[in-house]
Amino acid sequence: YNDIHIPSEKKYDLLFISQLHNLFIESNSEWHKQILNNTVTSVKLISEYASEKNLSVGYICRSKIDNDQKEIEIISSLNNITCKFEIIKHADINTIWKEIFRSKIILSNDSTGAHDAIALYKKVVLMPLNNTEVFRWSSLKYKNDKDFWPWTIENNEYDEFKKILDN
Repeated sequence: YNDIHIPSEKKYDLLFISQLHNLFIESNSEWHKQILNNTVTSVKLISEYASEKNLSVGYICRSKIDNDQKEIEIISSLNNITCKFEIIKHADINTIWKEIFRSKIILSNDSTGAHDAIALYKKVVLMPLNNTEVFRWSSLKYKNDKDFWPWTIENNEYDEFKKILDN
């Protein structure tokens, strides 16, 4: 890893770390389509909340620069985004770390970057939505991830999402 300067100033109130790989966009697999749908649903929930609270949002692309065009097109085509919203290109490994430190709350469907942010004592919301069994990451001593990490969103209900983010 390169030496990384850890910024102290906050740039984003909310940072979504994407897991939307090009493979998932191009695939006909139902599982891959679900990942695409969960990403879109997450962005819609986040942008509605950010608009309501006048917050800024950063969206880190999953794929690196030159392989991210389809993801950018999908996210850019969402016409209900009315908040301060910026798509962040994934230039190198330092991109995600820099943005995690520059953000107040980290959100993701299932990113190891989000899991690492928990270990860094960042505020993190995990959003497996309807893939809770597939994305399960807690140990078997917990009945589910929400039991382990109460800031887990297991559905696309805006009221529950808002309650967790307000908390």
